[in-house]
Formats: sequence, C-alpha cells, structure tokens
Amino acid sequence: MRERPIIPIELSEDQHTEAELFQNMVLRPILKMQHPVLYALAMNSVQNLNKNWAIMDRKKKDAAIRSVLQKDPKVKNTLIGCVLGQLNTDELKCYLNDSKGFDKRISQMILERVLSVS
Repeated sequence: MRERPIIPIELSEDQHTEAELFQNMVLRPILKMQHPVLYALAMNSVQNLNKNWAIMDRKKKDAAIRSVLQKDPKVKNTLIGCVLGQLNTDELKCYLNDSKGFDKRISQMILERVLSVS
C-alpha cells in the first residue's frame, strides 16, 4: 500500500456510496500504479488479434481496443486479476461484497485509461 499513489479527491461518506468511496480510494490508486502493466497487457492482446494494427486508423484502433477489452473474457479477467492482486485482505472483503459491480467499474476504468493513451 505504501507504493500506491495518492490521488487527491475530496470525498465525504455522506455524499458518496460505499462503492464510490472504494473505487476512488482503492481502485483508482491501484490502476494508476499498475498502469504500465495494464496498458502493456491490453495492447499486446489487441495487437495480437488485429494483424493490420500498424495500418489501422485511430477510429478502427479504438473500436478494436473496445471490442477486445469488453468482449474477450480471458483478456478482461487477466486485467481485473492484475488489479485484484494488489488488494489487501480488508479491501478484498469489500470487493467480494459486490464483485460483479466492481468488475464492471474496473473494466471501464481500464478501458478509459487504455483509450486515452493509445
């Protein structure tokens, strides 16, 4: 946890749900810390499935990234696993209370990060 970046976000428990607090205080710092790994894994998967990657225009590349990250369960689960591996025991318990919801949040945040860089 000491290696996680601190993301300054003004939060108060009475204004945000528990899921939003968990996302902003736990998941976002992990995603920021793991960004190079997540990006490399995502791009490797996308480029391996799209042999014409080098000649694709930006719009087609974005569509290919979306398709792979949203529809390929192997890639999706690998990326989510990279995030989950950084949780401590208490954070894992919180994640397990709504794993399906958090998986959607994690997937969406990873997609946004990859699209913003690619």
